[in-house]
Amino acid sequence: MVNPTFISVSFSILLILCDATRNVFYWDYIVIGAGPGGLQLGYYLEKENRDYMILERNGCAGSFFEIYPRHDTLISINKRSTGEKNKEFNLRHDWNSLLSHDESLLFRHYSEEMFPPRESLFQYLKDFQKKLGIKVKFNVDINDIKKHEKFNGHEDVFSMQDQTGNIYLSRYLILATGLSSPNTLNVNGSELIEYYDNVSTNKKDFVGQNVLILGNGNAAFEVADHIYGKTSLIHLVGRHRIRLAWATHYVGDLRGVNNAVLDTYQLKSLDGIDEFPFEKILKFLKTEEGKIRAVDKSDDVDIYGEQYDRVIGCLGWSFDSSLFQNQSGIVKSVKSSKYPTIKHNFESSTTNNLYFTGTNTHGLDRRKSSGGFIHGFRYTARTLHHLLEWKNHQVQWPHIRIARIDLKNHIIKRINEVSSMYQMFGVLGDLYLLDKDDVIVLEDFPIGLVHDLENMSGHKWMPAIMFSFEYGTNFSGPNADVFHSGRVHNDPAEAYKSNFLHPLFYYYKDQPTERDINRHASKLKTEDKPPHQQPTPHQLHFMPEDFLAKWVTPKHHIIPLRKFLQDVFQEDLRHFSSENCFHYAMTLSKLPAGCDEFIFGRGLQIPEKLSM
Repeated sequence: MVNPTFISVSFSILLILCDATRNVFYWDYIVIGAGPGGLQLGYYLEKENRDYMILERNGCAGSFFEIYPRHDTLISINKRSTGEKNKEFNLRHDWNSLLSHDESLLFRHYSEEMFPPRESLFQYLKDFQKKLGIKVKFNVDINDIKKHEKFNGHEDVFSMQDQTGNIYLSRYLILATGLSSPNTLNVNGSELIEYYDNVSTNKKDFVGQNVLILGNGNAAFEVADHIYGKTSLIHLVGRHRIRLAWATHYVGDLRGVNNAVLDTYQLKSLDGIDEFPFEKILKFLKTEEGKIRAVDKSDDVDIYGEQYDRVIGCLGWSFDSSLFQNQSGIVKSVKSSKYPTIKHNFESSTTNNLYFTGTNTHGLDRRKSSGGFIHGFRYTARTLHHLLEWKNHQVQWPHIRIARIDLKNHIIKRINEVSSMYQMFGVLGDLYLLDKDDVIVLEDFPIGLVHDLENMSGHKWMPAIMFSFEYGTNFSGPNADVFHSGRVHNDPAEAYKSNFLHPLFYYYKDQPTERDINRHASKLKTEDKPPHQQPTPHQLHFMPEDFLAKWVTPKHHIIPLRKFLQDVFQEDLRHFSSENCFHYAMTLSKLPAGCDEFIFGRGLQIPEKLSM
């Protein structure tokens, strides 16, 4: 572990502290940002009555959605009718609700649209903060975050100040700032580029225009879909091939709600889509007629033989590290600079007690799972809360104990209801610790921390079964034919070939090491990928995919799972009638576990034959 860099109190800070007109505030936990990630963590801190405060630079919660998406329609699913009344199951198809005990704070009460307007989410987040009494100080624009060994009577603390010079101190700092720094393009003539965050949303401004859009993600197509009925032509140019969410199974890729321009391109109706590293070959020139030329740097030729009325950049956003302007080493970004580098406990890779929640944590599962979106990070925020509860307050990871004979039914119920692992597939999993007489169940544990279970949860390792959802490792991708005729594998004998989301069960006698996890991750990058995403266990059970994502049939799902559990436990886990149990009690030297309820639970005497 890299030790955090500590610094001395600067003379300027001392002057500020001596200024009686400025205040110093302290909380054990400071969360920066009152968006959905900050509010979700704030809910759990409030629920446990922890000493915390959320600092928000704007005047209300969820202020991002007061503006974005610019053209008003969310790409997050709000499926209100599922045919089920089970709240946990329904959250699988509700991508906007945060987690709470308040049934009125389900997003279904805020919009009836499958893809809701941003105003509905904006109002929802404001209500979530107010109704649940989550503590937020608004209009506090934080900057100059530093880490200190000692500061103002506190040890090992963060300091920061706001726009008025007030000082804030905390033992634990959690950033929920999202990706707030727009990416821009630095080429000759880049001043001619408009960007997604400020381009006009009035369709009339685009009538008869030629428009070049830089980027081919959801923001670029959102702009294109908004204006394509008014323009003369639209050209979209991206750095890479278009990644369609239905092909990659990554919800951050291009969604169907935004991709109508694909039709006008493929049907040759003037619009066009292309890929090349435009920052390397483009420059922009303004003509005397007020048009914009996009030309090759080398030969001064117009790239597509067209001149444009507008060039619009839709290049995404990155983590804003300017909060650490005077101590840049306190946080480090990943190679792409889009996300900060963090460990699987959501702590900074370079600074102790600096944590991240919300979209900022997506560097762990980018292009793999749903941690960059509300329906994913509502669960990772809860995970971070559990981790902090053990680390700081000695509250063990929540758990229950169940009898071995009941494990199968417990698992089947979880498979068919749970939303957390269904959304954070490959990231969160259930751990079944196999104690002598029963099973200790840890739900929604971060798979990347299994090697450090005791330190992260307070539970000692013992032989364990881990259950998680996974997609087939060779199924997804922009080049994959995900509609090929042999795509479905629902035969239990070929379950390892399953492509769609399906349950996997890993039995580990020995605790996997961090090296095991990293070694297997490197294998997943090769062409010859193993059909599972976690380190190879002592026993592995694939449950086949299901057309309706309902794993309830005896032949395909339940009986093969029971046989796997019997192989692990080396005992019969079938349930028996009272007549069969009485017969076994009279004839067998060992009573099947499925008879305990009838023999021991009803107070019957153990036959002398069984007591030997």
